[in-house]
This record gives sequence, C-alpha cells and structure tokens, in this order.
Amino acid sequence: MKNNIIIASALAGCSVLANAAETANAETSEINSLSDEPVLSACLERISESVSAGYESEYMFRGYNICGGIVSPAVNLDCALGAGFGVYAGYWGAFSACDMSSADSFNDTVDGHYCESDFLAGITYSVENFEIEAGYIAYVYDTGGNTNEIKAGVSYDTAELLGDDFAFSVYAAGYYDATLSAKTLEGGISYSAPATKWLFGSNWGTLDFSGYAGYNYAPETHSFYTGLSFGATVAVTEYCSISAGMRYMYYNNETSGCGNKVWLGTAITIGF
Repeated sequence: MKNNIIIASALAGCSVLANAAETANAETSEINSLSDEPVLSACLERISESVSAGYESEYMFRGYNICGGIVSPAVNLDCALGAGFGVYAGYWGAFSACDMSSADSFNDTVDGHYCESDFLAGITYSVENFEIEAGYIAYVYDTGGNTNEIKAGVSYDTAELLGDDFAFSVYAAGYYDATLSAKTLEGGISYSAPATKWLFGSNWGTLDFSGYAGYNYAPETHSFYTGLSFGATVAVTEYCSISAGMRYMYYNNETSGCGNKVWLGTAITIGF
C-alpha cells in the first residue's frame, strides 16, 4: 500500500512538472517576433493602415483642371492614442503622361507629363460624434514650385441619430497655403447606402454619394467650385475593396471662366 502511495505521488509530481513545462513553453512560443512583445503588441493594436491605387480620367482640384487622366497611389496610417486623440500620416500621388495643352496646371510640365506627390500628417480629437482635425500637407512637384499648407476641420457623424444604415457625415474645413498665400474654405456631405444588405441580407456592397462646395482665394487667383460624386464600393475580402464611380464639378476661375466637367474614377484599396 505504501509503495502504491509513493508511486502515485511520484506520478502526480511528474504531471505537475509536465504541465508547468507545457505552460512555460506555450508562453515562450507566443513571442516569436518584436510585434509579439506586450508593449509593442498593444501599440500595434491601435494602428490601422491602408494602401490604394486609383485611376481618374480627369484631375480636378479646387475648381481647376490640373491635367487629364492620372494614376493615383496612396498610403494612409492612423494611430489611436487614447482619450479621443489620434494621429495620422499619409501619401497621395498623381502621375500622368497625357497632353497638358488644355490643363490649368499650377506648375510647368516636362515633356507633357504631370507628377505630384502630397505628404500629409495631422492630429485628430473625437468627442461624441464630432471629430476635430489639425493637419499639414506638403505638395511636391517634379518641376519645382513646391508648396506647404495647413488645415483645420471638423466633421459630424449622424449614426447615433439616424442609425448605421441611414447615417451621413458632414464636414467643414479651412486651408491656408503659406507658400502661395492662398486660403480655401470647403464643406461637404457624404453617405454610403448598404445596398446589398437591404437587397440580399449581406453587407458587402454600398452605393456612395457625396457633395461639396468651396472657395479658393490667392492674391492673383481665385475659384469657386461645387461637385457631386456617385459610385459603388464592393468588399471583395475582409481587407480588400474595389470602388468605381462618376464625378461632376462646376467651376468658375480666372483661367477658364465658368465650366462643367464630368469624369470617371476607380480604385482598389487594401486595409488592415
């Protein structure tokens, strides 16, 4: 009997040691990279990023026809700091090899092509359904004439009032370009209707609408513009979506006078 008790105790001890070893190995195996470290992992959970590539058959900017069809890559990075604060950084590019003879480009072109790179960064603060933003944009051109702009804006989401299916968002923003001494005021509204949710009960496709109006003034230039956009977005996977749509702008500037422009655009976006 005594021997049986000793054997049982020994087996129990071995089982405890084995379980402890398995637990230690499991805890150790969970950290296989720097991103698995608790401090860095907590930080990465607050970060979201997206990469996109688009095409627009016209490049219209604040009432000016900058150039014809452009390819527009973009990268965006957002980080939630807590207590309603967040920071962001991003890049947007415009590249074209089209005929520039009829464009209202702010910059000279080389061999009929257009190349622009915008670098942006800023901070946001969210309280209830409002978001306040302060940001900076650097406009870099391959022909020189680079400019720098600061931005202040506020937006409001009506989801709490109207529910997710019918919520729209409105915004107002002001920009000041220190290089050109240019001031811009702009406001707009946007709405995405969950069309496939209503039709099929699966929320993978939306119909997207937006409208905006703005006024841009500099010592030697000015423009008034207003526009509409209508399109659709399809979530191909959890991380990838495709969008396409039609854009319209009415403009009045000192270069071209009054006019209208209709064009098409499409993009693919991958986000995490």
